[in-house]
Amino acid sequence: MRASLVFVAAAAAAWTAAASRADEPPLQAAAGGLRAVAVAVVDDASGEPIRSFRYQARYEAPGRDGPRDRDAWTAVESPAGTFEVQAPPACRLTLEIKSPDYITDDFGRHEFLIRSDEEPRRVVARLRRGMVVRGTVRDSRSLRPIAGAEVAAYRFRLMGAYKGDPVETDVDGRYELRGIDPEQSIEASHPDYEDDPAFPDDPKAGPNRDFLLKRIVKVAITVVDAAGRPIEGVTANLDRDNPSATDKDGKLLVARRPAELHALTFRKEGYIDRKLEFEEAERELARPEGPVVVMEPTIAFAGRVVEPDGRPVAAFAVAAGSDERSSSWDNVRRDVADPEGRFRLGLSKEGKTWVCIDAVGFAPWEGWADVRRGGGPIEVRLSPGVVVSGRVAAPEALMSRIRAQLVPRRHERSSDERLDEPPSDVLPPRELTPADDGAIRFEHVRPDRYRLVLEGRGVPRTVRVLDVSEAGLDAGALPIDAPAATGRIEGRVWRPQDHGGEPWPFAEGRVRPSGVRDFDEEESRTIAVRTDENGRFSVDRVPVGLVEVGIPYQMGCVIYEHTWSALVVEGRTTTVRVLKPEAGREFALAFAIGDGSQAQYESGTGLGAARKVDDVTVNSRALADAEGAAPEPRTPSFLVDLTPLEKLPLAFKRSGWNDLDDRRRIVLPDVAPGAYRLRLFEWLGSRGLDGGPVVDREVVVPPEGLGEVRIPLGAGCITGKIPAPEGGSGRFVEVSALAKGSRTPRRAQCDFDGNFCVRHLAPGDYSLFFQDPNSGFRRVDDVKVPAGVIDVGELTTTPGATIFGEIRFARPSRVPDEIVATDPSGVTVRRPFSRSSSFDRIEVVGLWPGRWTVSARSGEVVLASGEIDVEGTGAFPMTLTVGADPNP
Repeated sequence: MRASLVFVAAAAAAWTAAASRADEPPLQAAAGGLRAVAVAVVDDASGEPIRSFRYQARYEAPGRDGPRDRDAWTAVESPAGTFEVQAPPACRLTLEIKSPDYITDDFGRHEFLIRSDEEPRRVVARLRRGMVVRGTVRDSRSLRPIAGAEVAAYRFRLMGAYKGDPVETDVDGRYELRGIDPEQSIEASHPDYEDDPAFPDDPKAGPNRDFLLKRIVKVAITVVDAAGRPIEGVTANLDRDNPSATDKDGKLLVARRPAELHALTFRKEGYIDRKLEFEEAERELARPEGPVVVMEPTIAFAGRVVEPDGRPVAAFAVAAGSDERSSSWDNVRRDVADPEGRFRLGLSKEGKTWVCIDAVGFAPWEGWADVRRGGGPIEVRLSPGVVVSGRVAAPEALMSRIRAQLVPRRHERSSDERLDEPPSDVLPPRELTPADDGAIRFEHVRPDRYRLVLEGRGVPRTVRVLDVSEAGLDAGALPIDAPAATGRIEGRVWRPQDHGGEPWPFAEGRVRPSGVRDFDEEESRTIAVRTDENGRFSVDRVPVGLVEVGIPYQMGCVIYEHTWSALVVEGRTTTVRVLKPEAGREFALAFAIGDGSQAQYESGTGLGAARKVDDVTVNSRALADAEGAAPEPRTPSFLVDLTPLEKLPLAFKRSGWNDLDDRRRIVLPDVAPGAYRLRLFEWLGSRGLDGGPVVDREVVVPPEGLGEVRIPLGAGCITGKIPAPEGGSGRFVEVSALAKGSRTPRRAQCDFDGNFCVRHLAPGDYSLFFQDPNSGFRRVDDVKVPAGVIDVGELTTTPGATIFGEIRFARPSRVPDEIVATDPSGVTVRRPFSRSSSFDRIEVVGLWPGRWTVSARSGEVVLASGEIDVEGTGAFPMTLTVGADPNP
């Protein structure tokens, strides 16, 4: 019996097949000859053959995909409604079939599981007959037929609307659509018409469907210069494929609608781009003579580029813009060939302007110019630059894939953009491939601070900070942390129980390194895999270490993933069983809050506190208020992080965030026996908030994978409020509670109203530290916490001190990702660098008096640290030097 597979738009690629256990059927080989599969196309209701249709075919099997040209269709005229395709012995076969009188369900796709042991190899594709829809398209005012209108059927899905093959109306405005589903929507359109709201249409298809369209009223826009003279040849973005331009009178016809005018940008060489704002478009439409657009000439910016001895540079590229990190469309760039080394640009803005010159044989020059209309030229004197060299140390198999880039340091932007380097079409990056021995050599480098980026397919992204002096730099050895040793992963995938629980044939997924935060790096180091007909897979040459095996699946328009962690050991095989129905391994974390009573559970979790904290002790109050209901208690949730402590091949389901169940447990399914480091992180109101682990200990999972470990937590909690200032939003005020005699604080965050709850505290005396990067700090000592709730009321902060300065790099170093300031008691204030910020600046605000230890860190590695005394509201400078000699 052959089942048609449900089509799932999963984001993954090819799986490689392999055996998992000796008592299971052997894997089919990935290679092998293609064999014929007979396909019968029949009417779903009658079973009669469909004699005329067209199709596309594609197969997917472990290690191989059948090619498919999306634009190529094979036409079939067959009395029996049959044809043959060639496919591997076992595969997933996808057919797309279209016939004029039949509905293309699921966009015409039919999927079949072809098994290697089934004979005869024959599948049946059933098509549902659709209705014929006829009608006319007419002008809504004159009722005259509209010829050349496009009529098409649309099918709506969660991912959007999908358009069927359109037809055009004839000279009488008539059309005919065949093979239409009654649930489909039929729409008509014409470039000179719009839908007329006075004639609403039923969205569902019927056998007779007439359309009335309203003609678009067009208006002539006149484009003139500042003196009122018409400008010919000005283009507007009305149609990307057929751009329109003004005539000799400066006129251009557009639809008489403010929204359409607002979307127009007028462009011509020598003039500043002009865009109408919505209110301006409305005003212009009200003018009796029609809209008039005035364009200003660009601001001339000229200069001359010379060598160190004053001789002109005859060929170079010049770019100018508002700053060095502007996107490419905000910059003007020209390739210049001039024997006198002269250039001339037309800019859109006056004022401080970034200028870049790039010429072969010279170091790139960047600087600033004060550009004014009518201003004079500048002269740029280039220098040959210096040499930056080094030697990449990496496994031989990876060396040919590595690309080295030298990226200049960039300043922090005020806008939330992810650019951290100038656009490549403005200032191309210095990029090269290491020599066979790993040697790299960049010539004509400007002395400055750079990031050296080493990356490539399957290569761990390695970034180092380089300070290049006037003498150049030999960076020395540049090791890439890529394990040369490899192991093997094999296993099997089952469907979830609510989808039958049987082995999942030809499931797609990927193996990727664990803990990689950069998306591009994760993609470059991902190994795509696919199961065979029995749901089994294997992957050879997987780098040793902890990796993740992910099987994506789709729910609605969102793609999720079943994820297992696997420890790969050199020369050994790690077995992964994804969603195995009878796995039976369950390891429970049993939370014991206080004495285990309901009262102490509610006090320790804050659920019993009178003061509620949004998205921490109660679910979103904003949503509850919108529904006119009281917010419901939020079940305590913890992020479970397991790290194997022994170098043994094992696998376990990645847990992620988990709510406590009715027995106050978190049950971890399918955890392999062994010793692990267990870290638990408390939910603080958002996935991006990290208060550090509330539990960090070793646990041992017994040989059978079953068992339970007790997780004791305190029954006390502290609540209170730091009121938000007027107009304040987006605050993340951190609260630290430090027990007397301890140096490990428990943390919490204020919600947007300022409420907080520091949970799971053991009874004792505590000091509270509040740190608001926008308004300062507050310290409260001698807070006596019982095995219950204590509320400290509403508190205000006072302005604090600021530590500012720079990070220097005495030798090539890892790139810092955060600054951590620690006070004498052990309370920390962390300031991570965003991707678009400078990585060598120190700025920590809102600090209380005392001697602080400030460190620059990359992950868990301290790159540099120093101590400084602060007091009051002063600003205190300091410098950290990475790679400095500790014993000068």
